Parts: sequence; C-alpha cells; structure tokens
Amino acid sequence: MLFRSDYGSVIENGAGGLFDVQTDATMYYNNGNPPTFNNAGIFRKSGDSGTVSIAIPVFNNTGTVEVDNGTANFNTSLRLQPGSQVTGAGRVIGSITLNGNVASGNIDLTTGTTLTGIGTLSGTINWTGGTLAGDVTIAPGAVLLLSGAAEHLMSAGVLRNHGTVVWSGNGNQIGRASCRE
Repeated sequence: MLFRSDYGSVIENGAGGLFDVQTDATMYYNNGNPPTFNNAGIFRKSGDSGTVSIAIPVFNNTGTVEVDNGTANFNTSLRLQPGSQVTGAGRVIGSITLNGNVASGNIDLTTGTTLTGIGTLSGTINWTGGTLAGDVTIAPGAVLLLSGAAEHLMSAGVLRNHGTVVWSGNGNQIGRASCRE
C-alpha cells in the first residue's frame, strides 16, 4: 500500500492523538513542495511485523514514536525534538536528527543512515553501520551497541559516553571525529 502526500501537505497528529499504522506500507511524496508530518501525540506502528517506510522529507516529533513490532524506516528525516520518546519492541531506523534529550528505545543506526544533531539518548541504541555526524551523549544507564560487519563512520561527530558502549562484531570503526567519556 502506498500513501502519497504532495504539494506542501501537512499532517498534524496533535497531543493526545494516535496515528496507528497497521500495515507494512510506504508514505512518500513525488510532486511540489515537500510535505511535513508533525507528531505531538503517538505515532504507532502496529499490526504487521515487516517494515513501514516513511519517505517524506520532514517528520517532526515532539511526542512518541512507538513501534510495537517490525520496523519503522524513516528514509529521509526523523527529527527528534526535546521530550521525544521512541518506544516499543520494534525497531526505528533511518536518518535521525537529535535536538535535545530523547528517551530512546530500539533506535538502530544501519548502513546508509545518519544520526545528526545535538542531544542525549537514553535507552538502547544499536549501531550496526552508517554514520554518526552529530554531538551525541549516551546517558547514564543507556547502552550503545556497536556490532556487525559494516563500517561505523564518525564524520565530524562527537560521542560522549556516560552509560555503556559495547563494541563487538568485526566492523571497522572509522573516525573523523572525537570520542569522549
């Protein structure tokens, strides 16, 4: 199933609102000014155990992204604003921009994706490939898992660890940045 939003369309999921995706589908745009999805409520991926792709350029989140099962792939940009939460047993992947403190669960940085911005992550972050290009703090009690065979690139990024970083697997850590504890 495809859901297309064109010509500067805006979807507003307000505080208290629930936008429940119960299918493995794609939300995308093709024409005109890019659309925006503003989430102050709950954006939930439930139902199927596959992947829903959010391929619109701007997904602003001040609420909760909840992935109960499967994967939510934010192909272009998931902007996590202060107070945002990422919850659920499923995975969140894609290009992610931090803007403050975020309660994160099951965020995956994978090959072809980028984590940018400035902020603090609490919870579990899986880094199996891709690029860290922001100023990211791992909060006390949080865990960053570096694993897999793909390259893990830090490009002008800063990684500040106050939690736990576990590096396993055989992927190379390539740094053009700084890592601080």
